[in-house]
Amino acid sequence: IMAGIRARKSDLDALCEVLLNIPKREKKATPVLDFDIPKPLLTPRQALLSPRERVSVHDAVGRIFVGFTLPCPPAVAIAVAGEQITGEIAETLAYYGHKTVEVLL
Repeated sequence: IMAGIRARKSDLDALCEVLLNIPKREKKATPVLDFDIPKPLLTPRQALLSPRERVSVHDAVGRIFVGFTLPCPPAVAIAVAGEQITGEIAETLAYYGHKTVEVLL
Protein backbone atom coordinates (compact mmCIF):
# COMPACT_ATOMS: atom_id res chain seq x y z
CA ILE A 1 0.00 0.00 0.00
CA MET A 2 1.46 3.30 -1.05
CA ALA A 3 0.03 6.67 -0.26
CA GLY A 4 1.62 9.52 -2.12
CA ILE A 5 1.11 13.26 -2.26
CA ARG A 6 -1.69 12.77 -4.81
CA ALA A 7 -3.75 10.48 -2.58
CA ARG A 8 -7.19 11.86 -1.86
CA LYS A 9 -8.39 12.19 1.71
CA SER A 10 -11.39 9.99 0.88
CA ASP A 11 -9.04 7.20 -0.29
CA LEU A 12 -6.98 7.44 2.90
CA ASP A 13 -10.15 7.47 5.02
CA ALA A 14 -11.37 4.33 3.22
CA LEU A 15 -8.00 2.65 3.79
CA CYS A 16 -8.09 3.50 7.50
CA GLU A 17 -11.63 2.14 7.75
CA VAL A 18 -10.60 -1.19 6.21
CA LEU A 19 -7.47 -1.53 8.35
CA LEU A 20 -9.31 -0.71 11.56
CA ASN A 21 -11.95 -3.37 10.81
CA ILE A 22 -9.51 -6.27 10.34
CA PRO A 23 -10.47 -8.84 12.98
CA LYS A 24 -7.91 -9.31 15.70
CA ARG A 25 -6.58 -12.78 16.45
CA GLU A 26 -7.13 -14.24 19.86
CA LYS A 27 -4.01 -13.82 21.97
CA LYS A 28 -2.48 -16.96 23.41
CA ALA A 29 -2.04 -17.22 27.17
CA THR A 30 1.50 -18.59 26.79
CA PRO A 31 4.29 -17.26 24.57
CA VAL A 32 3.74 -18.33 20.97
CA LEU A 33 7.31 -19.57 20.49
CA ASP A 34 7.39 -21.60 23.70
CA PHE A 35 8.36 -25.12 22.58
CA ASP A 36 11.38 -27.38 22.73
CA ILE A 37 13.66 -27.38 19.71
CA PRO A 38 13.03 -30.68 17.90
CA LYS A 39 15.87 -33.14 17.39
CA PRO A 40 16.71 -33.59 13.68
CA LEU A 41 15.83 -37.06 12.40
CA LEU A 42 17.42 -36.47 8.97
CA THR A 43 20.09 -34.08 7.79
CA PRO A 44 18.69 -31.10 5.88
CA ARG A 45 20.24 -32.52 2.70
CA GLN A 46 18.56 -35.92 3.18
CA ALA A 47 15.24 -34.23 3.91
CA LEU A 48 15.38 -31.83 0.97
CA LEU A 49 16.18 -34.66 -1.47
CA SER A 50 13.46 -36.98 -0.14
CA PRO A 51 10.07 -37.70 -1.73
CA ARG A 52 7.41 -35.48 -0.22
CA GLU A 53 3.76 -34.67 0.05
CA ARG A 54 1.92 -31.54 1.16
CA VAL A 55 -0.42 -31.94 4.13
CA SER A 56 -2.22 -29.62 6.54
CA VAL A 57 -0.12 -28.46 9.48
CA HIS A 58 -2.33 -30.43 11.87
CA ASP A 59 -1.96 -33.64 9.82
CA ALA A 60 1.82 -33.13 9.87
CA VAL A 61 2.21 -33.80 13.61
CA GLY A 62 4.70 -36.62 14.08
CA ARG A 63 5.90 -36.38 10.47
CA ILE A 64 9.33 -35.23 9.23
CA PHE A 65 9.44 -31.77 7.68
CA VAL A 66 11.17 -31.78 4.26
CA GLY A 67 10.74 -28.18 3.09
CA PHE A 68 13.40 -25.51 3.50
CA THR A 69 12.46 -23.56 6.62
CA LEU A 70 9.16 -22.26 7.98
CA PRO A 71 9.86 -18.74 9.21
CA CYS A 72 7.46 -16.84 11.40
CA PRO A 73 7.74 -13.39 12.93
CA PRO A 74 10.20 -12.19 14.01
CA ALA A 75 12.21 -14.18 11.43
CA VAL A 76 12.54 -17.28 13.62
CA ALA A 77 12.76 -20.68 11.93
CA ILE A 78 9.93 -22.70 13.44
CA ALA A 79 10.85 -25.86 11.54
CA VAL A 80 13.95 -26.84 9.58
CA ALA A 81 14.24 -29.65 7.04
CA GLY A 82 14.76 -33.00 8.76
CA GLU A 83 12.98 -32.14 12.02
CA GLN A 84 9.87 -33.83 13.33
CA ILE A 85 6.80 -31.60 13.56
CA THR A 86 5.34 -31.63 17.07
CA GLY A 87 1.88 -30.57 18.18
CA GLU A 88 3.31 -27.33 19.59
CA ILE A 89 5.05 -26.56 16.29
CA ALA A 90 1.84 -27.26 14.34
CA GLU A 91 -0.11 -24.89 16.64
CA THR A 92 2.51 -22.19 16.20
CA LEU A 93 2.53 -22.59 12.41
CA ALA A 94 -1.27 -22.39 12.30
CA TYR A 95 -1.20 -19.30 14.53
CA TYR A 96 1.10 -17.57 12.05
CA GLY A 97 -1.09 -18.49 9.08
CA HIS A 98 0.64 -21.57 7.66
CA LYS A 99 -2.01 -23.97 6.38
CA THR A 100 0.12 -26.71 4.80
CA VAL A 101 3.67 -28.07 5.00
CA GLU A 102 5.78 -30.52 3.02
CA VAL A 103 6.53 -33.76 4.86
CA LEU A 104 8.37 -36.99 4.11
CA LEU A 105 6.29 -39.30 1.93
